Amino acid sequence: LWTFSYVSAILSMIKRRLLRAHTVKVWFRKFKAGNFDIEDEPRSGRPIEVDCEQLKHIIDQDRNVSTRTIALELDICQKTIDNALKRINVTFKFNRWVPHELTAERKRKREAACLALLGDQRKEKILDRFVICDEKMGVLQQYKP
Repeated sequence: LWTFSYVSAILSMIKRRLLRAHTVKVWFRKFKAGNFDIEDEPRSGRPIEVDCEQLKHIIDQDRNVSTRTIALELDICQKTIDNALKRINVTFKFNRWVPHELTAERKRKREAACLALLGDQRKEKILDRFVICDEKMGVLQQYKP
């Protein structure tokens, strides 16, 4: 009885295009063979591990190096390099690689700038002049004749 309910549930998912029939066949074949492990099997191919120290060294030597150049140098695919750069918190900004985290000095400068803007807001109400709609922003200038 439970097998019928599972099969009918799977068939309804296939009809609603939530599952492909081929995927169901692959999993049933796997379960029929006695393998109930749902983790992916190890695959052959290029190594996916990146030496983060070597990657940092390459970026420190040349902050303008591209992921394509790094991938060719290390003989690893470009997407693997992208993932490794995310793991070491490095991002590409202003045409160079920079650490993703802010230093204490940069945080202090941002705080000072925000406090200065808040001080200006108390004096002139500058935020009342902004018009914001979705992700666009513009400044409303009101001229008094």
